[in-house]
Amino acid sequence: MSKGSKRKFEHWQVVRLLLMVYDFAAVIVSFGIALWLRFDCKVTSVEPQYLTTYTKTIIIYALFCLVVFWFLRLYKSIWRFASYSELLRVILATVVTGVIYTGSLLVFNLHMPVSYYVIGITVQFIATLGIRFFYRFVLLLRGRTNNEEQKKNVMIIGAGSAGQMLFRDIKHAKETNETVACFIDDNPNKWDRYIDDVPVFGSRDHILEAVDKFNIEKIYVAVPSANPQDKRDILRVCNETSCELMNLPGMYQLYTGQVSVSKMKKVQIEDLLGRDPIKPNMDEVFAYVRNKVVLITGVGSIGSELARQIASHNPKQLILFDVYENNAYDIQLELKKKYPEQLFMADCSTIEEALHADELGFDFIGTTLVGYTPYSVNDKIEQNDFEIIRKILKQVHHPVIAEGNIDVPQKARRVVELGCYSVVVGGAITRPQLITKKFTNALIEGGE
Repeated sequence: MSKGSKRKFEHWQVVRLLLMVYDFAAVIVSFGIALWLRFDCKVTSVEPQYLTTYTKTIIIYALFCLVVFWFLRLYKSIWRFASYSELLRVILATVVTGVIYTGSLLVFNLHMPVSYYVIGITVQFIATLGIRFFYRFVLLLRGRTNNEEQKKNVMIIGAGSAGQMLFRDIKHAKETNETVACFIDDNPNKWDRYIDDVPVFGSRDHILEAVDKFNIEKIYVAVPSANPQDKRDILRVCNETSCELMNLPGMYQLYTGQVSVSKMKKVQIEDLLGRDPIKPNMDEVFAYVRNKVVLITGVGSIGSELARQIASHNPKQLILFDVYENNAYDIQLELKKKYPEQLFMADCSTIEEALHADELGFDFIGTTLVGYTPYSVNDKIEQNDFEIIRKILKQVHHPVIAEGNIDVPQKARRVVELGCYSVVVGGAITRPQLITKKFTNALIEGGE
């Protein structure tokens, strides 16, 4: 947590605080009710000495109850899962506090009616226990309602042994949030019949129709005995839908009785091929990037793995681009550790980015993106005598490479005078007929 940031209370901490406030009020009200009931539900009938004793002692007793409840962990239990042990702790807390309260009043000769203690302790127990188990009941009811509302309709392809085993697993597994809406099977004897009130809708030709009719979100393919061609045909049809597609790998699970949701796997591309997958010659593939400048846009899971693979095959330059700097930073650290001799350059658009890149340990700080990002669109590299570069040079420890709109010899000469390690005239590559001409003319004239 950063300095000056406000501490955020977790949900359970808020619940605990509210529960303590409730218990404090419940204890006070419980014994107030006891006194009220003792005198025929008339406040005016309560004898003054009893009312005085109640008002003088009840606040102290309520605070004492909170302390006892705390030590008995009544504010640390997860009441969603409250059970017999929590009930015993509430009983123990009620007995301990009630006995000590009664004993204290007697010791200090502050006599109260016997019914005051009996009714008060009883109401206190009901109030403190009731709120906790009511909270548990509400959470369970809400969770059950949400589960019903969020259940996914799934289709099982295959109404044989594997499909029926999978159906029972989905139906009885508490951790799944799915309901089987229909079966699909190529056996016409099963069509328009039911398995535990779930219809067998039709054959593979009816898959698309069934998806629309039953609002299917997920498809389980449980036909381990089908030949490879039939399975591929079924998977191709399923692939035309937008449903999540899961496949039972093979007959082994059927023989061993291990047909369950956990044994299903996502459909792989080779499952859809009409042939065995072709394994590419990776040496030939990576020979294409050797000694080449390579740009990877996006260094998430896929981009990072590409960076690892390409970096190991000697590219001339590897450029990583991502909108999230953490992704680029993580893979940069990894590659830096693995290839310590490799130099890394950070293309920056602002002074803040340059300072951050310097802290991260990039070998070179480039100004390549100044004016090219949404938050630097109004900045010009040359404004105020290259103010951006001058400020960067004063604050960073790594060499600075001036790049971005260095389009005339005068600019190149000036940034070198300011102390830049080198200059990149990118426009000489992208617009050689314009930019290169300026530098060539300067050389011919001998001026620059």
